Amino acid sequence: MIIRLYVKPECPASVKAQEFLTRLGRAFVVRDIAGDLEAKRELLLIIGRTDVPVLTAGYHAAVGFDERNWLKVLAHGDEVAMADPFALPEELGPDPSRI
Repeated sequence: MIIRLYVKPECPASVKAQEFLTRLGRAFVVRDIAGDLEAKRELLLIIGRTDVPVLTAGYHAAVGFDERNWLKVLAHGDEVAMADPFALPEELGPDPSRI
């Protein structure tokens, strides 16, 4: 799973967000929306605006820096990364190939 952090270099919350992820020992990709038009387009597709910092992990995104919320998003990303992409939903019953 790739963790992406969308930032603007002059934003104090973006700096805090990078420090937080580094303190956790998490690998992440920094996307500077001030200097990279493609990063800005990505962010607009994800959340529809250019507020920063934004953390994406798995299928979730967190806008603004809030440690508790970010830990939830990171945990979700970890779950997605460990999930079997070919597993059938439980409500469909047991996977016939594993019986």
